[in-house]
Amino acid sequence: MSHLLLLAQAQAGGSQFLIPGLAFFGVMVYLLILRPQQKQVRDQQSLMSQLKKGDEVITQAGVLGKIINVQDKVVTLEVAASLKLRVLKSSIQGKFADEPVVAKAEEPAKEKEEK
Repeated sequence: MSHLLLLAQAQAGGSQFLIPGLAFFGVMVYLLILRPQQKQVRDQQSLMSQLKKGDEVITQAGVLGKIINVQDKVVTLEVAASLKLRVLKSSIQGKFADEPVVAKAEEPAKEKEEK
């Protein structure tokens, strides 16, 4: 009989760490996986809603082009003078800039080196 009481107490003691452990695991999954993924989806949707004629964009396949027409789900890109491609809005990775953005912290350092 005493063995059963010890076994019951051992099982009850193990569960006191199980619930906080599962809660901690759930919070970590949310913070490390779900939240960044939701932010990425929001950013992509924001980009798709802001696309307009004249924007230079890059697709997920690496194709560079200038938007000449925006429809509901399809965008027409001008890749060359007489070459136009129709692609899905969702396949556009981002806007393309010829010149990379230089951080402001790096600019004064370059000016000091020139002096």
